[in-house]
Amino acid sequence: MAPLTNAERQRRFIARLKAAAVGNAKQLLQLSWPVPRGHIVTNEKLGRQMEAIDDGGLSIPAKARLRRLARHKRCSVVALIEEWSAGAERRVTSRLKGKALKTYYDG
Repeated sequence: MAPLTNAERQRRFIARLKAAAVGNAKQLLQLSWPVPRGHIVTNEKLGRQMEAIDDGGLSIPAKARLRRLARHKRCSVVALIEEWSAGAERRVTSRLKGKALKTYYDG
């Protein structure tokens, strides 16, 4: 068997890193955001969510603010929005009683 070229060795190394990152992507994202330099994260769900935010009609300054806030809080933009929406919903539902609460959840 002929020795591998540098490019082939690098390709195989990157493939091993990506395979390991797929399994650990959620844990890595929960530990630190943004992802430290040199770490490879291939979380397709996060990528789709970020594309949805990018395509969602948000202005460029609003996207930049969200990214800065997420970076400051060391979380993803998606996690930041989920946290805010959960908090807002808790505040709203804490004031609703009976039929109004049922209407809120049932639409």
